[in-house]
Amino acid sequence: MRYFVRIGGGLALAILFAALLIRNVDLGQVVQAATRLSVYVLAASAALVIAGYAVRARRWQLMLRGAGVNATYRQAAPIFFASFALNNVLPLRAGDLYRCVSTLQLPAGTMAKSLGTLLTERLLDLGALIVLLSALSLFLPQARLELISIPIAALLIVALVLIAALIIFPVATWQLVETGLLQRFTRFPAVANVATWMRAFTAAVQGTLSDQVRVSVVVLTFAAWSLELGIFVLVGSALSGELLLFGGLGAGLLATLATLIPSAPGHLGTFDFFAAQGFRYGGLDAEAAVAAALVCHVAIIAPVTLFGSLQLLTDRQASLNAS
Repeated sequence: MRYFVRIGGGLALAILFAALLIRNVDLGQVVQAATRLSVYVLAASAALVIAGYAVRARRWQLMLRGAGVNATYRQAAPIFFASFALNNVLPLRAGDLYRCVSTLQLPAGTMAKSLGTLLTERLLDLGALIVLLSALSLFLPQARLELISIPIAALLIVALVLIAALIIFPVATWQLVETGLLQRFTRFPAVANVATWMRAFTAAVQGTLSDQVRVSVVVLTFAAWSLELGIFVLVGSALSGELLLFGGLGAGLLATLATLIPSAPGHLGTFDFFAAQGFRYGGLDAEAAVAAALVCHVAIIAPVTLFGSLQLLTDRQASLNAS
């Protein structure tokens, strides 16, 4: 029942933010603004998306290697793209489940190691966004400081500090929990099994950022986000007629942070609303801002979903041939 509640709640939020997005906006002018974008801008946006996700796939492969999963890039990348394709079209982060299950088929792959890479990936992305948001706030004109929500930024920093303890010192953190809270309950088989699994899980998390891959993973994180945020700068600048650096970066950061809000698959509604607000703060009028937000969203979702779907079809055909 709770799954249906989550799905229904996500759809309701998507509808709410979609309604807010188009409120007091001339949809005809939105279409006109979108059609002003040249095919070169759209092609460049798609290329940036593919490059960004290719970098992310490489980062995931390095984290798998650090956790002890001996997967090549050609093995890891198709799984990575397919997982995001599923996340874009199915609710409840179904793509993450697909990635965890698919990791079991890789050499030395386990569920704990896969979950460890997912947790590390989420933290690294959140940390990168906080760093970029903080840097952006230092250079924003004073009149544009309403783009930054200080309470939200403070909550993100607190969350980052709390989760960082598990990422930087995962084994030590779990040992404190186990000795301080669970020691008296370890006589129960279920608790003992959970404790054993958590020891393997935290060891896997610790391995994802081992000394051999830590610098490369951090560099790839910022490279991936630079490519993806470049889409917002490119589209915003094309509609503005001049370089929209701060507005594009702000729109991209706000839209990405909005994906933390539970919503429909592909973050429909929430992503678009906050991206449009960022473009408006950057100087675009209401119709151009909505057009830029929608184009950026399609540019990010469509290529990844297409690539991932092709991989899923290939896997399906391979399974049928094997049977």
